[in-house]
Amino acid sequence: MDHLDGQPQKPKGSAGSSWALFGIPLAAVVCCGLPVLLTALGFTAAGAFLELNRFFVLGGMVLLMGAVMFIASRKAKGCGLGSCNLPNRNQASNASQEDR
Repeated sequence: MDHLDGQPQKPKGSAGSSWALFGIPLAAVVCCGLPVLLTALGFTAAGAFLELNRFFVLGGMVLLMGAVMFIASRKAKGCGLGSCNLPNRNQASNASQEDR
């Protein structure tokens, strides 16, 4: 179809298709590529922080491990002979025999 001035007439839906031609790949890049890029930047920033403060981080980890070991040893000491909530199998069988 020719327009009045002799130029071919563009179909009416062609403007939207050119936006879709560039919009769909751009949406895929923003949807999938942006989280990957932000994660990479986050790991880079965390690595830079850990590199600058590596001795403080190492000392903090040693203190944290010591605190966890101390708490675990305190809980283990409280469970001695007869102080646990779980009944001893020998005591339970002896009590049932004494009742007879």
